[in-house]
Amino acid sequence: MPSSRLWGVANVLSHRVLTALVLLPPFLAAVFLLPTSWFALILAAVVVLAVLEWLPMIGLNRASVTWAVIGVLAGFMALVAGAVDEGVITPAVLLAGVMFWPVAFILLWVHERSTRDAVALAPGRGLLIGLLLLLPSWTALVWLHAQPGGPWLVMLLLLITWAADIGAYFAGRRFGRHRLAPRVSPGKTWEGFAGGLLLATVVGLLLRPLLPGMPLPLLPFFLLLILTIVLSVVGDLFESMVKRRAGMKDSGTLLPGHGGVLDRIDSVTASATVFAGGLYLLWL
Repeated sequence: MPSSRLWGVANVLSHRVLTALVLLPPFLAAVFLLPTSWFALILAAVVVLAVLEWLPMIGLNRASVTWAVIGVLAGFMALVAGAVDEGVITPAVLLAGVMFWPVAFILLWVHERSTRDAVALAPGRGLLIGLLLLLPSWTALVWLHAQPGGPWLVMLLLLITWAADIGAYFAGRRFGRHRLAPRVSPGKTWEGFAGGLLLATVVGLLLRPLLPGMPLPLLPFFLLLILTIVLSVVGDLFESMVKRRAGMKDSGTLLPGHGGVLDRIDSVTASATVFAGGLYLLWL
């Protein structure tokens, strides 16, 4: 690898590491020290930041529209927060989120094989997709946090998702030859995907015995783990597709080395929903 390219990689990694070191302590404090209600409120603030990045990607820049969307989303989140562990609201939201991801995969597949110039999502469709990205993943994290041993469940999910991303990055750099989705994300490869899948699976299986309050047999957990990892990649690629259709490289500039908030949580929008939805079904 040329020295200039090595320097570029090192520079990006240094920004990523520095940003992570700044954000990780307050995030861990929120996960482990705050009650679920306050944890939900902090996540809601993250969702608002994500909305501010999502709306310009679908061609909606007016302040009145932004506030209306935030208001509607806040109303939905208030409904969920009021009955996060009872009734039909939480499972209904999780089900809607889980059902969206096969559709997202089809949209990715169609986009990847299309020869036509990509156009930005239509505002109406983009609003619906944004709702199905952000509300179920927020609901999933809040529901996980409310369970026995909830903070550890949240950390398991995030460590799996991060491991998939880290494993894919380094395996792709070292072994990457065959592109995974060249129209959507030219830098991602099948070799990187395999490396991320392997690392995240190992992390998930190693951490499983340490989790309190998780009476889940190995095989169902393993299958849910694999599905969660695969869908985390779909979440990453789907946001990349939306950005490319909007002619954007990053969703924002808030996080040095990472881009915007959506760039950091794109994988989690899928993995959290699928992981929580799977656990909900397995624990019925």
